[in-house]
Amino acid sequence: MFKILEKYASAIVAGDARLIAGTFSTSIKVKAPGSNASHEGKEQISTMLSTAATVINDLRFVRTYMTNTAWSAILFEGTIDDISIQIIDHIHIDKNYLIDQVDIFMRPASYGPILLEKVTAETERRKKRT
Repeated sequence: MFKILEKYASAIVAGDARLIAGTFSTSIKVKAPGSNASHEGKEQISTMLSTAATVINDLRFVRTYMTNTAWSAILFEGTIDDISIQIIDHIHIDKNYLIDQVDIFMRPASYGPILLEKVTAETERRKKRT
């Protein structure tokens, strides 16, 4: 189980959508901070998370919290608008050792909507370039 978490954390920090997608099951669901909606689909989620990684300055992996269940957590830190943030990805791993659910929490929580706004704006910029 640790290997998939390590691979996911590395892919997130690198902002690499292809590598992120490689850690997901086909039934992946993600709940992002600042949004009540659950996102589905490997391509959409991988793009969203890789974009988030590019709009967070100095994004870095801090530690993994392992449990005796299929749930674990990964702590990341970085900055948005010169404010230090922490992001915790609460991750469920399926029987095939792939990630099928991620619930993302952020501190300060008030920056969840700001992160969502920045990801949306960057996604739109990228669409215009293609």
